[in-house]
Amino acid sequence: MTKSIDDVEQLLSRMGLDEKIGQLNLVNPGGQVLTGAVASVDVDRKIREGRVGMMFGTASLDQRRDIQSICLSQTRLGIPMLFASDVIHGYRTALPLPIALACSWDTDLVRRAAHLSATEARADGIDLTFAPMVDVTRDPRWGRVAEGFGESSKLASVMSAAMVEGFQGDQGNNGTLLDVDRMAACVKHFAGYGAADGGREYASVNLGPIELHETHLPPFKSAIEAGVKALMPGFHALDRIPVTAHPDLLVEVLREAWRFDGLIISDYTAIAELIAHGLGDASDVAAAAMKATVDIDMVGETYEQQLSQLVRDKRVSSESIDMACRRVLTLKYELGLFEDPMRYLDPQRAKETIGGSTILREAREMVSRCCVLLRNEQNVLPLSIEKMNAQSTAPSIAIIGPLADDRSNLPGTWSVSADVDGCVSLHDGVRKWVGDDVRIETARGCNLTDSPQLAERLNVFGETVTIDERPIDAMVDEAVQVARSCDVVLLAIGEAKEHAGECSSRTELSLSQSTQTLARRLREAGRPIVWVVFSGRPLVLTECIDQADAVLYVWYGGSLSGPGIADVIFGKTNPSGRLCMSLPRSVGQIPVHHDALPTGRPLPKDVVFEKFKSCYLDESNDPLFPFGFGLTYSSVAYDRPSVTTSVADGDVTVFAELVVTNTGERSCEEVVQCYLHGPAAPVSRPVWKLHDFRRVTLRPGESKTVRFQVDPEAWAFFAGRRIGEMRWERCHGEARIGIGPNAAELVSTNVAV
Repeated sequence: MTKSIDDVEQLLSRMGLDEKIGQLNLVNPGGQVLTGAVASVDVDRKIREGRVGMMFGTASLDQRRDIQSICLSQTRLGIPMLFASDVIHGYRTALPLPIALACSWDTDLVRRAAHLSATEARADGIDLTFAPMVDVTRDPRWGRVAEGFGESSKLASVMSAAMVEGFQGDQGNNGTLLDVDRMAACVKHFAGYGAADGGREYASVNLGPIELHETHLPPFKSAIEAGVKALMPGFHALDRIPVTAHPDLLVEVLREAWRFDGLIISDYTAIAELIAHGLGDASDVAAAAMKATVDIDMVGETYEQQLSQLVRDKRVSSESIDMACRRVLTLKYELGLFEDPMRYLDPQRAKETIGGSTILREAREMVSRCCVLLRNEQNVLPLSIEKMNAQSTAPSIAIIGPLADDRSNLPGTWSVSADVDGCVSLHDGVRKWVGDDVRIETARGCNLTDSPQLAERLNVFGETVTIDERPIDAMVDEAVQVARSCDVVLLAIGEAKEHAGECSSRTELSLSQSTQTLARRLREAGRPIVWVVFSGRPLVLTECIDQADAVLYVWYGGSLSGPGIADVIFGKTNPSGRLCMSLPRSVGQIPVHHDALPTGRPLPKDVVFEKFKSCYLDESNDPLFPFGFGLTYSSVAYDRPSVTTSVADGDVTVFAELVVTNTGERSCEEVVQCYLHGPAAPVSRPVWKLHDFRRVTLRPGESKTVRFQVDPEAWAFFAGRRIGEMRWERCHGEARIGIGPNAAELVSTNVAV
């Protein structure tokens, strides 16, 4: 590392001001999906003049090789290009959405998913990914909940660290950025973006400093402690200050308090967009972003156009330009780009690596471990081919719904490099599972949407939503007839992949009216009905969930969705997924989450309405399914937890343990969850806040003791008035520990801390 530092300083000393500014310029030549209104222009000339330091949106490995060759042989200093991309959940092989990965509650799985993503992407010449997105999300109207880890700051924090380690290696003995299967990560969107007003993309955020520090900042701090190399501020204004130029947040907290010395990369044209936020003209916003230590200007090229003059006018110091350029060059050294830039642009390695058998096998397993079983009346699932053969001379399954044999939606949102042709549908996954032993019948039944206008919006990146022009009654009648001819119905419904993601905010989260009509009419067939729900967010299922005998929430699982879902449906995998976001009963409840603050007029337990209490006239306070919820094909009994304490220097460490027992007939994995409340403090504390969790594998009849340790710091809270001046404080008194299978089924115990 000392040599690279020396090399960076020597290179800096040889660079002119415009060449330094060029390293801060990240462009998009327009070869791939655009996430804004513009692509960069005249890119070839700028590369040759040393006025581009990073690129994303490049079309192919061949193009990246050509660009790198130009950088090495046709520029004055031969500084290699750094290639970036949105590698969010897989690369060519799409993996489950991040919200689905978080539902695994399995950090090893998430770490492995990021590593597989890096393996394929780096083989294709990608050096940096704009991931993970660690915004804590409580509003499913916001489409980008698909990219995040849900409503819990704790769960998001551990998943954040795991994903950074998977992309980059752990900076120790388990991989580094020099390895051909690792890449730099850029954590986003700093900070609070998940609380956008109305769940609307690019909208403002209004959070006090306590809520910001308690809930929204911990996942970013976790990523930084894991060694993340870059960070991206959000598009939003936080308490009226756009975060791309927020000195309190970016300088006082990030640079000074947290000592982050990695790259700060603006979001797509976010520096130029500061003009629309009202911060001034192009020179004003460039100066403001540089003052906030934003190193990289993505696509807008405001730095490239303004910084030279700003330095001459002494509105921006040359030292700040040097510091930003130093960070860029240092990362390029850490990525091995100066040592051998073509090493990471090897067509043979790409051919051997991308879509390899190991990646495909693990992708399938990830799908099955992210599914959440929400309902299973009369143990309809798992389906058994043996039982079907015993009960029928010609066993059959109806696979009905607009997503029954769909491939184009399976990669999920923000899978810009995914190989759609390699995706395996639910129909094909089930067909492969049952072989010739079971007859399969299909019917569309309904459309994902009957609105041509909405379909056009959903098809912005290519057609994934089509509208069958037949009357809905005709489509449903056909589906009912198909269902009657079969022994069981799999109903594949939900939302299209572009219903979720960036700029896919929704005001209505219910299933479409035609889907609801189909779900109700299928009851006429008199067959068991299993819903298979594809989605990128929590949907409102309240209106017709009673029409389902079983509900399997599969999110969007990527390339191997069909086989992975079939593994759960037929019992090869016992579902172990747990919700990382509550499923609301109604849009009007949003935000509804497990760690809400108490009220001075709480509604009594098991009461739906009481005048002058905190409740709704027309709906329960509780979600339809709570945070942490998920069923298995077995059953687990929880004993009452016991609590002991250890005191040292006046600090109390609490140990809570309990016995869990598999009372069913199948081995299963249980996610035992520990929540905290209190003690009394000058600030209000969440009713329950997730503290920790354990995944426990249990054979039939097996019991295991699960133990949680609660250190004194776990009871601390933030106090202060300004973002940059917050501090931890602690109070002593009586607190509560709750342990259970989800946030709504806790057995609690009081403890003095």
